[in-house]
Amino acid sequence: MDCSAFCTAKSYSVKPLYEALRVNHNATLHKDVIFAEIQKYGNKCQAFFFSYGVVVIWGLNKQEAFRMIETEINHFENTHLTDMETDEFTYQYIVNHSENAKILDDDIHLPNDEILTKLAISHGIAQS
Repeated sequence: MDCSAFCTAKSYSVKPLYEALRVNHNATLHKDVIFAEIQKYGNKCQAFFFSYGVVVIWGLNKQEAFRMIETEINHFENTHLTDMETDEFTYQYIVNHSENAKILDDDIHLPNDEILTKLAISHGIAQS
């Protein structure tokens, strides 16, 4: 499965973005990050929108994720970055659930499908 990160702007207008996502998708706001479950292109994806202009999308390939950014968040960007930073990963679930989450090269190994686990990994990716 794919996970992509995009630094698209210096920041997002968090509250208006949250309100727009909440109307059309299952979205929650936690401090300076929005979590949304979004149905796009026949796939259910999970996305974390960080106030500092980064979005991490789980479950869409890079092209689908980029299209979602264009349709969902472009107009909530503060100072759009013309030279967008991107990072791509694959992820899989660990068979042995007692292992911790880890990133090996560009492959993320997750012990479960919990949102907090993906949030922790997403936060690290967004900061890199």
